[in-house]
Amino acid sequence: NSIQAFARASRAAAFVSSSTPENTKLSDSQMAEVVIAMLTKEDAGSTTSDTTRNKRPSSQHTALLNRGAYAAVALAANKAGRPGVSSLLLMLETSVKEKVPALIEIGAFADAAAVAVSVWDADLLFLTLTSFEKACLQSSSDANQGRIKFIDMIIHKFTPEAMNLLQSYYRSSNNSMASPGSTIDNETTLMNLLISSQKFIEAGSHKAISSFSKDKKKNRHERIPIIKEASRVFGLGKESVFQKVATDEYCELLVDQDRLRAQYNSPLVAPESSSVTYTILSILKHAASCESPNAVKKLYQDADRLAKKYRVPEKRLWYLKVRGLSESQQWSSLRVL
Repeated sequence: NSIQAFARASRAAAFVSSSTPENTKLSDSQMAEVVIAMLTKEDAGSTTSDTTRNKRPSSQHTALLNRGAYAAVALAANKAGRPGVSSLLLMLETSVKEKVPALIEIGAFADAAAVAVSVWDADLLFLTLTSFEKACLQSSSDANQGRIKFIDMIIHKFTPEAMNLLQSYYRSSNNSMASPGSTIDNETTLMNLLISSQKFIEAGSHKAISSFSKDKKKNRHERIPIIKEASRVFGLGKESVFQKVATDEYCELLVDQDRLRAQYNSPLVAPESSSVTYTILSILKHAASCESPNAVKKLYQDADRLAKKYRVPEKRLWYLKVRGLSESQQWSSLRVL
């Protein structure tokens, strides 16, 4: 049966590839009907009874016999300049592993992605995305313009699962270049994808988290511009106002911490990346190492100023003072608290 099915598929492919006058007069639907008849008819040499031969094969039996046949003939039709016939035949293909590559070959990338998603095949979906990306880059003389076209189509024409898979891929390889000849790396492409799809909270969060990567954590001066960029992204959406305010305040805290460390010439005061609470606590504890009453007073004032600026509740500030003064054994200051 498989040999007979292969023979039928070969005859059908030869038929759609031929440019006889009869073929050129057929419409796409008419030619597709002829091909379907060629693929589904019983083999003339079959050793079946007359009664069985006169019966049409069941749809399930035909589908099993012709797995991959419709895709093969569809590719032949596409090469012969009959894309309409190709699309009609691929609608009947039951083998997903044959159908998706065929849809990719004829340029129906969104349909290929939808088919891959319908059977939850991440490999076929990723194949579709990478093939579509390559096609977009090749269709444009500017690789960056091709990248923009690719992102726009992914957002508006593809399924949400395709976009989610693409995001996961870019997150896992955000330090590498997106494609040869492109000046846009994968991290930038991910940001463009999220912003273009108006996922401002997700885009801003990704940018803010990237400032904590190992290479950027060592250089605090490089982190602040990244956090400011995250704040700008949060500001693009109406639903991300809270995230923008929090990011702006964190950026101000980093600047204040730099100022305090430089002012007191001690890495123990306002440790880098510490919270507002721990920053205040470190200022109070540092007062224990100061001999001058004026210096101690100034530290206490800086702690109060920081608490007021970042709206630390009064009871919380009182707790911090009790903890900081007791842990640093500043008993005289603790008595007058």
